[in-house]
Amino acid sequence: MERLLSRLERRFGRFAIPNLISLIVGGMAIVWLLTLLKPEFQTRLTLDLYAVRRGEVCRLVTFLFIPPQLSPFWLLISLYFTWWVGSSLDQQWGAFKFNAYYLIGALGTMVAAVIAGAAGNVWLDASLFLAFATIFPDVQILLFFILPVRVKWLGIVSALGIGYEAVTGGWGVRASIVAALMNYVLFFGAHWVALARGRTAVSRQRSRMDSFRSGAGVVAEASAGGSGRRSTPPIAKPVVSGNRFDSEGRDRGDNMPVFGTRVCAICGAEEADGTDIRVCSCEKCGGQQRTLCLEHARNH
Repeated sequence: MERLLSRLERRFGRFAIPNLISLIVGGMAIVWLLTLLKPEFQTRLTLDLYAVRRGEVCRLVTFLFIPPQLSPFWLLISLYFTWWVGSSLDQQWGAFKFNAYYLIGALGTMVAAVIAGAAGNVWLDASLFLAFATIFPDVQILLFFILPVRVKWLGIVSALGIGYEAVTGGWGVRASIVAALMNYVLFFGAHWVALARGRTAVSRQRSRMDSFRSGAGVVAEASAGGSGRRSTPPIAKPVVSGNRFDSEGRDRGDNMPVFGTRVCAICGAEEADGTDIRVCSCEKCGGQQRTLCLEHARNH
């Protein structure tokens, strides 16, 4: 997916809309104000393909600006939170990648409208938060302005809530969820697969190391005459350095670390969690080897 996005960005990057989430959130605020003046106004914005066929093509875009149905206070909190999440993703990915993520989710919602009828942007906004929780799992927010909670736990709760809606809802709701979250699957599917494989590899490596440390001593093998048996000396336990790299991620020059023990010197991402860790020795690193995650290996 990254290669495809890079190619597309080279060709179409100039068409990316900067600060897209600011436009979306600003549009939601305007729609909310207009709805106060004319309550039926919002019904003209939903993604209704029957209305689109009658010539109301603008509904293919206007559904993105439908605000959540909340009290004024919680609506302001929700709009600010949506803006904060989207802006963080925009800064992390760049305008083009964020535009692509949002566009794929919008197209998925349109597909859901074909299957289930009129649709809104609820699950599309949920996909933004799931992406944020995946990229920034350790960011803390104050739940109810009091309780500090890491975003990854809120992401897990949100995923469970979405799963509950998919199980208890009808086929229309399920189609809406699957279609609207297609962007998340495309962007993060490989991440979760690599994470699962990494944990499996680390588990196997630790099992091997435990077997070495246990000192499986006697190896039976046939003697030269074929009748007797002899035992070899106990196998020496390998001495493995805990980490080849110091606290700054620079190479100490001693033994190679056990697979899965390396961490990024900049963000602290661990190879044991499935992060792709590289070794860099460029001029910026002072000519010495440092372990960096793939993102910081490319940009540091």
